[in-house]
Amino acid sequence: MNGVLKIDTATTSFSSCADRFVKGGYKQQFPFEQQLEMIASVDGITGVALDYPSQYEDPAALRALIDPLGLALGMTEIDMYSSAQWRFGSLSSLDDATRDEAIALCKRGVDAAIADLCRQTGQPVPDGPAEMAHAILRSLALEHSLSLQALERASGGRFTALRMVGGGSANALLCQLTADAAGLPVIAGPTEATAAGNILLQARALGLLDEDPAALIDRSFSPTRYEPTGALDPPLVDRYLQIKGARSGD
Repeated sequence: MNGVLKIDTATTSFSSCADRFVKGGYKQQFPFEQQLEMIASVDGITGVALDYPSQYEDPAALRALIDPLGLALGMTEIDMYSSAQWRFGSLSSLDDATRDEAIALCKRGVDAAIADLCRQTGQPVPDGPAEMAHAILRSLALEHSLSLQALERASGGRFTALRMVGGGSANALLCQLTADAAGLPVIAGPTEATAAGNILLQARALGLLDEDPAALIDRSFSPTRYEPTGALDPPLVDRYLQIKGARSGD
């Protein structure tokens, strides 16, 4: 497949470049809108990487600014560093209220980035948390299926099942959607695969384990099996591939 090189940039290089030594910055400070215009004037730059919510909060308002400039929102970074409320940590804070606010901020940022992508690709924006979660899980399931197909093409082999481990394997809907998208059984678990695998490999290296680690994992964690209940809607899959191809330049 032929890809088109896409380059995103943050506004940092187009700002005053302030730091702890020169708080006023080394260069002139331009308004946000003018920074976007300066970025758009550079040949080869196709998108911007912006902070949420310090640089944008409303995806529709942002799109009104960047669409006429021919720019895309290439990345959303959750701003948990520029405010004094995060001075003692955010997601890792020992304060429950601070940690809860950091989690809520991440959720709002993800929702905003997805809403922008939907508008950019002509899709309806998910209405509410349930639709948003389903859109994310369905996209992940389709990506799992596409990755399996790519591995089969590269190896010349055929998979008979998919083993999912880690935290995502605890999500029954994700596992079922993946089984349906791939047309294969999904064997889910363990969720703590990294820790379990680390312990078993160390035990084997020390000569404390004689049997197959995978067999011991299955006996210890009782994986859940999900059988395909039917293929995903073909027009949905075709639409996903069309959007994916358009964004990658294929």
